Amino acid sequence: MAETVRRATRELIRREGRPMNRVEILAHLRHVGIEIAAADPGKRVGKIVWASNEYRHVGQGYWFKGEPVPE
Repeated sequence: MAETVRRATRELIRREGRPMNRVEILAHLRHVGIEIAAADPGKRVGKIVWASNEYRHVGQGYWFKGEPVPE
């Protein structure tokens, strides 16, 4: 599940071109048919993304490590 969440998050953030928060990411996951089996799905998504080496938390969302945050 974690790899699926990371892949879908990567595609979403690239497409949107801005940092995305866990609520937005979860809404996208649900929209594309990915359900998160957890007591608190938003918290689980946040943990998966936060724990990844690919993203960093910036302000109110997640963006790619090593890349400048868009204005």
